[in-house]
Amino acid sequence: MILQSFKPLTFESEDINLNNLHDNDLKKIKDGINNYQLVLLKKQQITMSQQISFTKELGKIEFVWEDKHPDSDYIQLLQNKLKKYKPFKSTSKHWHTDRSFINPSSKYTILYAKQIEGNAGGTEFCNLHQAYMKLSDEYKIKLSSLNTIHAFDYKFPELMKKKLFSEEKISALKSKYPEVARPLIKTNSVSGTKSIFLSELCLKKIIELNEDESSNLLKYLYDFVLNPEYRYVQEWEEGDILIWDNESLMHRALNTPLNIRREFHRTTTMVITN
Repeated sequence: MILQSFKPLTFESEDINLNNLHDNDLKKIKDGINNYQLVLLKKQQITMSQQISFTKELGKIEFVWEDKHPDSDYIQLLQNKLKKYKPFKSTSKHWHTDRSFINPSSKYTILYAKQIEGNAGGTEFCNLHQAYMKLSDEYKIKLSSLNTIHAFDYKFPELMKKKLFSEEKISALKSKYPEVARPLIKTNSVSGTKSIFLSELCLKKIIELNEDESSNLLKYLYDFVLNPEYRYVQEWEEGDILIWDNESLMHRALNTPLNIRREFHRTTTMVITN
């Protein structure tokens, strides 16, 4: 039997209500993210302006780069809609941390299940900090000397082609987002904890290793961190708000039925370093 040690800190609406957020409530949420990396607020009902204000309380809010809500530059709109392309493993279904191909990358993600009818599917998380803590001291030292390349052009272009994006649009984004170098072992900008910083979607290679060495080590590390002990699945219910730390967790969307109505609003903050 596998003991799952990773789960979110959960608050019911009678404990914390974002419609009437007090300073002490905000402290509970911030402390919860630092200690658990994942916080769940149940039975919430908020407006877009309230979500934006709450996000700004957590850090410097980011502009949306794709699927922008028509009424806000800060809200990403995620919803089921009529697809004109064949189903495939989309960007969200790859293990990733949000916007690791951009410098600075995303710090906190706030995802609000505004409307759900029926089974909305789930989001799965992997705790990269917990996995790091299980490494031997010798291996921690070895990995701490390595750096990686995260790149928009690693998998995004081929996936965007399947979504029928134009070559012109894809080329413009590739120019806008050049490769960025990141340490393989990431030190959290707030808590100071360390994580094995991976992304199936954007991590292109380990800089100090040749292609075969890099591929073999990354395969080993993905197998290591994806141990069920470090994973958690959030089954969505309407009114859920999930807040997570992208410096400590990676995540992916699980298969969602296409015949249900669902609408999610997503905001993010950016990593701030001195």
